[in-house]
Amino acid sequence: MNFMILNPINSDHVKQISKFSAKIGKELELLEFIKKAQENQAIPDSNNIYEIIAFCTDTVIYNLGLIQGTRDNKLMEFKIFNSSDGANERNRKFLDYLTNYAFQNLNAETIVTFSNHKNKTLELMGYESLGMDNGQFTYVKDRERIEVVGKGKV
Repeated sequence: MNFMILNPINSDHVKQISKFSAKIGKELELLEFIKKAQENQAIPDSNNIYEIIAFCTDTVIYNLGLIQGTRDNKLMEFKIFNSSDGANERNRKFLDYLTNYAFQNLNAETIVTFSNHKNKTLELMGYESLGMDNGQFTYVKDRERIEVVGKGKV
């Protein structure tokens, strides 16, 4: 298995996403995101970011992450979809990959994600819970900054 950035214009990628979305029951939500990503690709130098990342084999998606954000304020929102196969270690690695990808490749300063339940994995990975609102828990992670001041780090 490997991490792969999926292209919303590539018909093979769209078929893989459609198959995965049917399996997890999120067809409408994923198809709407694909449409937005396709429209965004048609705009040169767009301020908007729409990325689709998968952890998959050549033919099967196990984890799918949607990253939506803006370049100017460097705020990214994750939506993460995991196969319901209980592979917690794989799910954690996928979240770690998405987080690093957003900070390193998309130059994010802040990442926001939502969960239907209290998520210890997010908290262990440095995401701060902002509590529940409208039936969902909000989690935020800021880019870590280490500033050297004199001989100490702040």
